[in-house]
Amino acid sequence: MTIMNDDKQQKYNEVDFRNRPVRITREYNQVWLCLYDLCKIIKRPVMMETKEAMNLCPSSTKIIFRTDDKPLWAIAPRDVRKLVHLVKKENSQMKRLCEELETWAGRLMENVEAVLQEVPVVFNYQDHPVTFKAANGKTMVNATNMAKCFGGNPAEWLHKASTKRFRYALVNEGKSASLGEQVITNRGTAGGTWIQEELAIEYARQLSPEFSIWCNERIGELMTQGTVSLNDESTGHHQHDEQSETPAENFPVPKTFEEALLLAANQQKQLAESRHKVEFYNRFIEDRDWFKTTTIADELQVTPSTLNRFLEEEGIIRKEKGQWVVPGFHSALQCEVPYYWTNAKGKSYKMGGARRWTQDGREFIIELWNKKHISK
Repeated sequence: MTIMNDDKQQKYNEVDFRNRPVRITREYNQVWLCLYDLCKIIKRPVMMETKEAMNLCPSSTKIIFRTDDKPLWAIAPRDVRKLVHLVKKENSQMKRLCEELETWAGRLMENVEAVLQEVPVVFNYQDHPVTFKAANGKTMVNATNMAKCFGGNPAEWLHKASTKRFRYALVNEGKSASLGEQVITNRGTAGGTWIQEELAIEYARQLSPEFSIWCNERIGELMTQGTVSLNDESTGHHQHDEQSETPAENFPVPKTFEEALLLAANQQKQLAESRHKVEFYNRFIEDRDWFKTTTIADELQVTPSTLNRFLEEEGIIRKEKGQWVVPGFHSALQCEVPYYWTNAKGKSYKMGGARRWTQDGREFIIELWNKKHISK
């Protein structure tokens, strides 16, 4: 989980797919992917405008990715297959892209923690973000971030003779396997020049003694205390607040810096989850015009088939030609939701429609369910 030391807290991760960022977050023990980011990857952002993307994916809902921002449409990783089902048939190149995206989403479902371990952790120094991340068993620091704190350029420092001697010394002393792994340059939102931890500490010392102290204290805080101060600090001084820290006994002290980064992410995730559950629930309910039976079933923590049987027993729905229908006056609890398909040129075609529960329908079902079950 990306940690931001500002009031407008970022509570999502960015995971790269083919060098394109996909926002990912977790709410209610569920992994959510930003639907707009996925549509951009398959070159179909227009599917968001026509609502085709939301209609294709049963799990589609609005999620708060960043505090105080508007919620964004998101889906569970399992629905990536449904999102790309029609698009992948266009040509062999699109088929390969979609199949790779499906495999990537499957990996998220199987072991999301393995994917998130490489997500950066961000601290603020005088309102400038300084980013750390684990990569191939090493801790890397974004030197571009570091330089921006002082209006510098990491390339100039890396080309100095003294820096080159220091880099060779790291290899000779066994701190680095090679010069190549000490410096990595990436493009994209998580891009910039990344340098190995030992190199970063030396660079911080060259930029500013105060900055070097701040970096060392941040590392020391992660390594020894098992907690992360979330206050915005421009120096090494800390303002300890019982409400701003989580007791260290709840988080075991890490043995390596990589473990410390992951610990900080997990700690912040727990704080964010407890702080935003009510906000997420309100947005989830208030910003939906219609609901699938599966969505209401998830809210009630039952299977869709269990809910359908209950509604059938109560005379709300019945099966006709293999389909559930809502007869009589109860049909007013549903609305018609059209389905669209968008071709490669961006033109959309209506492919049919489906009946979905309205806001009143959802409230009616939940009230009826609670009346029959909560009192038991």
